[in-house]
Amino acid sequence: MSEFWKNVNKTLKQQHSNQIELSSKSGIILQTLRGWVSKEILPRVDDAHKIAQALNVTVEYLLTGNQADLSMFELLSDERKEAVLKFLQYQLYEQQQDSTKESFQGRS
Repeated sequence: MSEFWKNVNKTLKQQHSNQIELSSKSGIILQTLRGWVSKEILPRVDDAHKIAQALNVTVEYLLTGNQADLSMFELLSDERKEAVLKFLQYQLYEQQQDSTKESFQGRS
């Protein structure tokens, strides 16, 4: 079985779900989904995205088994997401300030 479908099945099992629920959540016809799985056909990108969204994982995870950092971000509450974004904005600001200082010192 392809890595994609192994990871789909693994995620379904972890979520105590099944192909019927995946079909319903993703909007992909059950027979189509089952045909892809049995024939090990990789879905088109847009359908892979629908499957990933329905499972609350990334397409990268389904293809490789590697969880992207972004998916960890998606697991955070809205309040914590906001805190992370503020931290990143501050880090970018500091980086720009450091870059400006270095540029200025290089001219002296």
